[in-house]
Amino acid sequence: MIKSFIFVIISVLLASKGIAADVFPAKRIASYWLENSSGLGLSGLTFCDQLISISPKNNKIIYKIYKGGQHAKLDPHINMFGLAIPQRGRPKRVSHFVMDLFRPESAMRFGGICCRDDGTFVLSERYHKIARVYRDGRAIWLHDKWSSVIGHLGYTLKYNNGGEGIVEVEDDLWIAMEREPRGLLLTRWLYSSV
Repeated sequence: MIKSFIFVIISVLLASKGIAADVFPAKRIASYWLENSSGLGLSGLTFCDQLISISPKNNKIIYKIYKGGQHAKLDPHINMFGLAIPQRGRPKRVSHFVMDLFRPESAMRFGGICCRDDGTFVLSERYHKIARVYRDGRAIWLHDKWSSVIGHLGYTLKYNNGGEGIVEVEDDLWIAMEREPRGLLLTRWLYSSV
């Protein structure tokens, strides 16, 4: 456990230093209007045998994206179930407490998505937790040691500022932390469930 804790701290510190790299301008190849996406505010996008996405405004559905000709369409792919509302501490500021009054606890605000052979993983920006979603839709929370570490380093302290993106590279897990401060967290997969 101590090794994992130290690894997370070192990874956050190294990731925040950044690595210089050449940046090349992107070239638009094509663009598509995404049917059935109105009002969803899609946040995460990944490729798992097909393009899939997640919406911070819908806690229950992972969407798939079909592309045909000049059109693209969004349809439900996996209906998630089984995620309990995580336990968490009280908001640190009065303004956060007031904002929480207008947002139901069940609003997970999924912002990132990635997949491995054994399932799809979604990142809750609100609760700073990762859930594993099985093919049948059952979802469980993974342990979140990284979440407490990054709070001590100054991340996720402001309201609605959490992990926005998640990607797997071999056995490493990269989490993009949203503004004030922005950062990249490098950690290892923790497969035990809560």
